[in-house]
Amino acid sequence: MVKASSSSEGYSSGELARLAGVSSDTLRHYERKGVLPLARRLNNGYRKYPADSIDRVRLIRRALA
Repeated sequence: MVKASSSSEGYSSGELARLAGVSSDTLRHYERKGVLPLARRLNNGYRKYPADSIDRVRLIRRALA
């Protein structure tokens, strides 16, 4: 598994999307549907997903395939 350097702190939307093979729009869709827990919001409004979110997104993709 490939991890970004910030994996200990979590992933930005772009990092998580790239590593999981989905778009940032898909991540937001998963959040709205409740299958991906809401990301923590930074002071600048950016989303920060926990490091284990990548496994969750991959599981969701497999379940939908």
